[in-house]
Amino acid sequence: MTTPAFANGSARTLHCPFAGRHADESPHDFLLRRHDEMGTELALLHRQVEFQTECLREARWAAHRSTQWLIAAAALDACISLMIFLTWALAVLPASLAVLGVVALVSGNLIVIGMPALERALGRIRTWRRA
Repeated sequence: MTTPAFANGSARTLHCPFAGRHADESPHDFLLRRHDEMGTELALLHRQVEFQTECLREARWAAHRSTQWLIAAAALDACISLMIFLTWALAVLPASLAVLGVVALVSGNLIVIGMPALERALGRIRTWRRA
C-alpha cells in the first residue's frame, strides 16, 4: 500500500500556523501566543457579527420602506380612481381633469415601480456619508 495513511504517521498534515507548538517554543510561550491569537480571532468575529447585524438592520429598514411605498401607492391609486369615477358619474368636472387624474395615477405607479432603484441609490449615498 503506497498511499499515505494518518494512522502510521506517513501522511503530511495541513499546515496551520496556530495548530501546534513551534519547535523552539516552550509550552508557556505557546499558550501565550495562542491566547493572543485567539483574542485577535475573537475581535475579528465580533466585528463580523457587528457588520452582519448592520447589514440585516439596513435590509429590514429597506423592506419596511418598500412596504410603506406600496401602501402609499395603493392609497394614491384608490383616491385617484375615486376622483375619476366621481368626475365621470357626476359630470361635474371636465373630461380633461379625468385625463389628468389618469396621468397622476400612472405616474404614481411608475414611482412605485422605480422605488427599488431609488432605494439602492439612496443606500449608496448613505454609505458615502458614513465614510
